Amino acid sequence: MARLPQSKSRRPRRRENRLRLRDRIIPFVLPTMGGGLLSSRELLSDGPVLFYFWASWREGSGAFLQTLERFIRSSSAAGLSVVAIALDVHGPHVAMPSVREAGATFPTLIDACALSCRVFGLRDVPALLLCDRSGAIRDFSDVIEETELHRMAGTLRAGSGEASEGSLASSAPFDPRLEILMQSCTNFLGRGRKEEATQCLRQASELLPAAPVIKEQLTRLEFVDPPRNL
Repeated sequence: MARLPQSKSRRPRRRENRLRLRDRIIPFVLPTMGGGLLSSRELLSDGPVLFYFWASWREGSGAFLQTLERFIRSSSAAGLSVVAIALDVHGPHVAMPSVREAGATFPTLIDACALSCRVFGLRDVPALLLCDRSGAIRDFSDVIEETELHRMAGTLRAGSGEASEGSLASSAPFDPRLEILMQSCTNFLGRGRKEEATQCLRQASELLPAAPVIKEQLTRLEFVDPPRNL
C-alpha cells in the first residue's frame, strides 16, 4: 500500500481545493506503451473506467497488473474497463517488462510528464481511481488489493462511493512550465544527459511540491543511474 507517513501533530486539511467524489476529471491524452495515443474521451466512451496508477520504480506495483488481468475476467468487472497508467520519466521501456509479464489485455498508458498529478490530483502511487462514463470520480483508494477492486466495482453498481483521501491531493492548475520541464527531462534521459534531466526534474518538483511522485523519481535519478534503453 502506498500511504503517506502521518505526522503526530496533524494540521487542518484545506479541503476546499481537494478533488472530491462527483468531481469530473480534466480531459487528457496520453501515449500507449505501443506508441499510440488514447484520450479520456475514448477511454470513457464504453462506460466506467477503473484507473490504476503505478510505476516501475515503486516496488510491487507492477506485479498488481496480473491481479488486474484476473479481475477483468471476473463477473465483478462486467461493464467496467480497466486502464493502467505508469508514471515513469524514463518512458515506456522501463514499464513494459511488467506489462508483458502480466499478459495485460487492457490499455496500458505511459505518463512520463506526471500529467496524472494535475488531471487526477494524484499524490503517490500505487493508487486506484474509479470514474463513471461522464468522467466523474466515484471512488479512489490506495489500498492495492484484489478485494478492493471488487469493492470499488460494487460501489459503482450501488451508485455511491466512499473514498480514502490518501491518494488524491489538490487539483493543480495547468502550468506550461511544468509540462516543458517534464518533457525535457524525458528527452535528456533518452540522450543519456542525466545532469540536465535531474535539473529539469528538480525544477518540476518545485513547481508541484504536493506530488511526492515527482520528488521520489528525482531522488532515484540523483542516486541511481538511469536505465538503458531496451
